[in-house]
Amino acid sequence: MTTTSDGRPAATSTEKIPLSLNQEFVLLFDQGDDDGPFGPHYHIVEAWRVTGKVDVAALHRALRDVVDRHEALRTVIVRGETDKYQKIYPPATPELSVRDLDAAAGTAREEQAEALIRELENAAISAEQPPFIRAVLARFDEQDSVLAIQTHHIATDGWSVRIIIRDLVNRYAVHTGLSVPELPQAPQYREFAAWQRESQDAQPAAALDYWRKALDGALISAIPTDFARSAGIPQSSGAHRFSIPADVVTAAARLGTSTRSTTVMVLLAAYQLVVGRKTGSDDVIVATFTPGRGGRRFQDAVGSFFNFIPLRTDLHGAATFRQVLERTRRTCLDA
Repeated sequence: MTTTSDGRPAATSTEKIPLSLNQEFVLLFDQGDDDGPFGPHYHIVEAWRVTGKVDVAALHRALRDVVDRHEALRTVIVRGETDKYQKIYPPATPELSVRDLDAAAGTAREEQAEALIRELENAAISAEQPPFIRAVLARFDEQDSVLAIQTHHIATDGWSVRIIIRDLVNRYAVHTGLSVPELPQAPQYREFAAWQRESQDAQPAAALDYWRKALDGALISAIPTDFARSAGIPQSSGAHRFSIPADVVTAAARLGTSTRSTTVMVLLAAYQLVVGRKTGSDDVIVATFTPGRGGRRFQDAVGSFFNFIPLRTDLHGAATFRQVLERTRRTCLDA
């Protein structure tokens, strides 16, 4: 019997594993083109500044360990006409590119790091050829580097990337001879899919009743755009990278603490105000998503768990931002 690095039974590439409900949702948008969820640009890119000399061989072995540990990074979604399922492939060593940046260049190191991230955001990564992770180590000098990781979104979400970098750091430490605590057992995404199927019929009727009432009469909040939807232009979207100033983040966090809200709730409230003013409507519906991991059982699992959720907030009569925030908080908690 084949096992994973933590001793759990490993699936074989011949098994046809049922899809999760999340994967079925993603398939609804699949048109077999490069712009959809199985396209080469449907990915996540994250980067970290690294201080100190990096052992490239140890880093490469650690990346292999991560792929071995998390089956989702080597799971292909087979999209046949009638038969759709997960197919898990054996572990393989992911690509690690090493490049030297110009430490003496006129461009600031931070700007070079940002340029590297933008480059990877525009780089393709296949959804058909696992593993669905690769890394770039860009070195200014032996003591200052940037580690960037690119993963395909069919295999990961934002939460998963945090798990990946935690596990990567742990395994790197092991391969460089350090003594570190063992990683927690890693549930596999196929286990989540099975659990989801088993618990699907047990969902309380109250949940469905809530959403029927919450979305009764709701309309999509359509923000005016530069072009009409029927203008015949390509249906591709663009991305704009920007940073929120530190003082704004600090102020939002402080306001969140004083109102028992999260920073995300504060920023969401501000966004809803913008949407309301752009559309002229006090009934604002914003699409966002939740981690969707089903409690603590799958906290340490890698996969595409995110679950889209519509948040509807009534802004009518809200005279202050704190009132908007209070309503936003209640919407989030109820949802």
